[in-house]
Amino acid sequence: MALFDAPSLFILKTVMALATSSSNSTFGDLDLRYMPAYSWCSESKQWRDASVADSSIFQPVYWNETQELKCATFNVLFDIYQNNIVQSDIRYAVQIRMLEKLQLDVLSLNEMTPPYLVKFMNEKWVQDNYYISETETGEKKESGHSTIVPYGNLLMLSKHKFNNVKFLKYKFSNPSTFSRRAVLSLATLKTSSGQDINICFGSVHLKAKKECFDTRKKQCQELYTIAKYLIEKNFCKELIYLGDWNLNMPFETHFISHNKEFTDLWLKHYDIEKEEEKGFTMDATLNPMIEKMNPGDTGKRLRLDRVVQWNSNNESILKCSSIKLFATNSVKKLLRNKLLFTEEEAKNHLILSKDYLYCSDHFGIYFTLRV
Repeated sequence: MALFDAPSLFILKTVMALATSSSNSTFGDLDLRYMPAYSWCSESKQWRDASVADSSIFQPVYWNETQELKCATFNVLFDIYQNNIVQSDIRYAVQIRMLEKLQLDVLSLNEMTPPYLVKFMNEKWVQDNYYISETETGEKKESGHSTIVPYGNLLMLSKHKFNNVKFLKYKFSNPSTFSRRAVLSLATLKTSSGQDINICFGSVHLKAKKECFDTRKKQCQELYTIAKYLIEKNFCKELIYLGDWNLNMPFETHFISHNKEFTDLWLKHYDIEKEEEKGFTMDATLNPMIEKMNPGDTGKRLRLDRVVQWNSNNESILKCSSIKLFATNSVKKLLRNKLLFTEEEAKNHLILSKDYLYCSDHFGIYFTLRV
């Protein structure tokens, strides 16, 4: 039995479309702007605004809270330059297969570019399973700047776990390079026990370069201001930022920790004084591609990527149950992994790929959440 008749469904879709396209006045002085949540329409064979194109969005989906939510963040390394060194076509083929096998519920990708986004949108596993935050591969005219031109952040949420998905974009007052806007999602987890958990995930990529720590400090404070506003105004009860924070110097960890509501999830689970638990997501001692890209970076070891949870007074419903690095093996080793590729699939890539090639100059972070 249908939950809505045709006229009611039309009205509901229209209301949601208007809400999605509303101005940023909803967010006071914050330059937060709604974007569509895109889903794949199997009838038209196109990515469409889910609020007006997909009636299944009105059929609730439920999360069995005895299971974990699987989440990841990964800087994919853009394909804009040095392609003779970083062999992006090969790296991206391996990344796509690796990410598919992780069967993630939430995925944040930094340094996405239009050509790579097209590859993702054409993947059946992406079409079948995800809402995505961007489909525009050119400059938008009416609805604003594409969040991945020339490169930027992409956020993906499972269609089988999340309800009422909306995306937001935020342009930092203290800007990063090009279009590196923060991309946030607002969504509801409906648990099988009848609980509604309103949650926000934010994909972030802060200003790079060691000497730009003052800009990163200001950007961290902007992220705190956004989180505080969204929590206090009841847009969400749970909030997690994930991505490339580019915190180069040890003292920059304080940019996060001085806000008592922020918890760096790696630090919650590991003692970074121990060599095996440092969590470096850029490590030239393990990843030889870094030195090939920048010959002076032989000993570079940095914990650039972070997962940061808002946890005021330890009231978070969702708890991080595990966190680890992934994409830590060479491309050739991954190509030889029979769980990822058949011999026939891997053959040509193995011939062409360089021995030093890794999926990215970053390792990814995989983490799980439980009630």
